[in-house]
Amino acid sequence: MIKLIALDVDGCLMPHDLTKVDYQAFTRLREYCLQCSEKNLPKICLCTGRPRSFVLPLLALLGALWPDIPSVLESGNQLYFPLDRRITVNPLVPDSWPDIKRAVKDFAQKTNGLIIPGKEVAVSLIPPRGISIEKYSDMAKDSLPYQELDISYSTLCVDFNPRGINKKVGLETAAGMLDIPLSQVLAIGDSGIDMEMLNSTGYTACPANAIDEVKKVCQYVSPYRETRGVVDIIENLIKGAGLQ
Repeated sequence: MIKLIALDVDGCLMPHDLTKVDYQAFTRLREYCLQCSEKNLPKICLCTGRPRSFVLPLLALLGALWPDIPSVLESGNQLYFPLDRRITVNPLVPDSWPDIKRAVKDFAQKTNGLIIPGKEVAVSLIPPRGISIEKYSDMAKDSLPYQELDISYSTLCVDFNPRGINKKVGLETAAGMLDIPLSQVLAIGDSGIDMEMLNSTGYTACPANAIDEVKKVCQYVSPYRETRGVVDIIENLIKGAGLQ
């Protein structure tokens, strides 16, 4: 039985190109969220690499401001409780992290990478023009050989996180607070950075735009992309579980 929905943002809830938002599908998802408390439906916990400055207005528009449901931010580095604006930093963040962050930002400056603003713990870089995300990730690994640093990439950027922290770790903490086992969580993701989370939950799904690696581990692959795909996933799996 599904008791919680762990939902990635970029490539799932929202398209990477924010000029192409499917507002009709987003409205349907909002309608679902507004019914969750009254009908005792599984609520949505956003699990994203995005910072709170991006997530708070998104939660408000989605109608997903619940006092008991945190969002997993910055790929597991923070739990965010939006109603009281409370942030909990993952205790696995090492004491050496401020020095490592400075080194990452120096790398960005030297290579003309663009730092995505707003993040408080993690760092995310968009590669300079002409360099692929995969190549930029390899460059970073060669330049920043810190044991405490984990470097990964999505379809959007290269992410720099404390080693051992990811969306799975953040989701485990959030679900534990809610006393919901991961076996009763539906995880929805689309990229490699979602793999640990997808491999940890009892229910898995992805939109049509997900990478092949993600599709292989998902129990349900929607025929629709991004926001419309998420609506399709929730309608099929929630209805299939007899929760509506």
